[in-house]
Amino acid sequence: MPTDLAPIKRNAVDYDDKKRVEQMLHVHEQDEKQIEKANEAHKAKFKGAKGTKSFEPGDLVWIHLRKEIFPEKMKNKLMPRANGPFEVLEKFGSNAYQINLPGEYGVHGTFNVGDLSPYYEEVEEDKLEDLRANPFQEGDIEKNQTEKAPISPGLDLVLI
Repeated sequence: MPTDLAPIKRNAVDYDDKKRVEQMLHVHEQDEKQIEKANEAHKAKFKGAKGTKSFEPGDLVWIHLRKEIFPEKMKNKLMPRANGPFEVLEKFGSNAYQINLPGEYGVHGTFNVGDLSPYYEEVEEDKLEDLRANPFQEGDIEKNQTEKAPISPGLDLVLI
C-alpha cells in the first residue's frame, strides 16, 4: 500500500506546529512498518529458494572452477566445472572458508561459500539396487534397457 505523503487535507490545515510534528511522526512510523514488512517478505522469499550452506573444519567440499579464480583450469567448456574433494581447514564467519588446496592451483585457499558444494561419498555397491528407476522392477538393469519398448502404435524404439 503506497504511503500518503500528504496526510492532511487542504481544508483541514492546522497551523499548530506540535500537531503537525505529531502527524509527520505518525507518517514516518507507518513508513517504517511498511519497509520492515517488505524486507521480511523479501527475506522469506529468497531464503527458502537459495538455502544456507554451512561447513565445519574437516568437512570435504567441491570447489567450483570459475574463470575469474582459475583461468588456467577453465580453458574450454568441456573442462570439469568443479574439482575436489578438498578439506575445510577453517571457517571465517558464515561466508568464508579456508580450504586445504594444493600448491599447483596457484590461488589463495580462502573461498566464499557460493564457490563451494558439499562432497558426498561414493554409493556403496550393495546400495545400487535402491537407485533403480522402478524399485519393484526385477532383473538386470542393462538387459531391461536393451529390450524394445513401444512408444506409440506402430513405432518401436530400441533403448541403448
